[in-house]
Amino acid sequence: LKEVISFLNKGKTPILSVDCPSGLAPNINLNFDNCIKAVSTVSLGLPKQDLVVYPGREFVGNLYVADIGIPKELLNSRNIKNYLIDRSLVIPWIKTARKPDAHKGDFGHVLIIAGSKRMPGASVLSAQGVLRSGAGLVTLAIPESIHRIVAAKLTEAMTLPLPETKEGSLSLKAEGTILKFIYDRADVVVMGPGMSLNKETGKLIRNLLGKIEKPLVVDADGITHLAKNINIFKNRKGVAVLTPHPGEMSKLTKIPPRTINKKRVEIAADFSLKCNSYIILKGASTVIGAPTGEVFINMTGNPAMSSGGMGDVLAGLVAGYIAQTLNQPDVTSDGSGFTMNRTCSGSWQEFSVLQACITGVYIHGLAADYLKTRMGERGILASDVACSIPLVSQKLIAGKLTDKFFLI
Repeated sequence: LKEVISFLNKGKTPILSVDCPSGLAPNINLNFDNCIKAVSTVSLGLPKQDLVVYPGREFVGNLYVADIGIPKELLNSRNIKNYLIDRSLVIPWIKTARKPDAHKGDFGHVLIIAGSKRMPGASVLSAQGVLRSGAGLVTLAIPESIHRIVAAKLTEAMTLPLPETKEGSLSLKAEGTILKFIYDRADVVVMGPGMSLNKETGKLIRNLLGKIEKPLVVDADGITHLAKNINIFKNRKGVAVLTPHPGEMSKLTKIPPRTINKKRVEIAADFSLKCNSYIILKGASTVIGAPTGEVFINMTGNPAMSSGGMGDVLAGLVAGYIAQTLNQPDVTSDGSGFTMNRTCSGSWQEFSVLQACITGVYIHGLAADYLKTRMGERGILASDVACSIPLVSQKLIAGKLTDKFFLI
């Protein structure tokens, strides 16, 4: 069989695989050198997991999912825990009309705790993600030494200059001011981008993690410092989202990054349950793990996103969507298959956070896909992705952008 597959792959005849490319057995760790590389694959009934995550996805080509008459009651069963994100899960949320008398206070206030002397740009990119999501207000809690830099880069954001360490990162002295601001004004908090590995800053982060009860998105250095005492996070109140890449996930789980990339779905699901939080495991085919046990796999995005700052934008984008949906429990289906409400049995806040994760990851990758068609795979910046989010969202609503798989 190995020789036959090798012969077919070397030929010029396009290969159509039915259900799964030969040699790519779902959920089995195989030698991928022995797999058919198809131009298109027709998956029967439902897409198989190995068809939508790497390395298996590389052999699939264009993915089609064929209806073979499986009863809808079975497809909607709570026993199904893994989902493929498509436009029907996203559009109802991004196309919700705003009331004519709406104002900025209706769409949430996000506080971003971020930045340091060496990495001031991380806070800026996170803020761009929040603003381009459509959130009403954003404030950056930053070291006072980078205040002028950040203020010059962001016209629409507010700043909260705070005491800093000798290295130019946030100091423990900032804790009281941050907590008061969150209690009085913030709806959602982002913490971690560009905060540095300074030990005092790390202690500040861990202190805040145990005290912030509002929805929280933890990214980058915030995750690194959290990994030193994960129990603080397990016992905190409030809904939380962690956005690690495989290297940061390795720090949290003590599992090598290579193993994480081979078992992205299983590891994200397991860790989300253990820490009772939402996990966005970034990378090719980003995986979202929910504390309810469900997993959502995303197919948007491409190698053009292999540059610094993309994760900062995503953290802000997710927080911005959370801020806008916290007080809007009237969002309903548009008849396109939107069934998210059956996947989350918790509070409206938990439902809102899950939907924000799904929407943020999908739109973030879709924006990069759109830019790739116009700029190629090299030289696309995180700020380019942020700036394109409103346009891409409207193109998706108008039907001018589609999923990376097809229903037939």
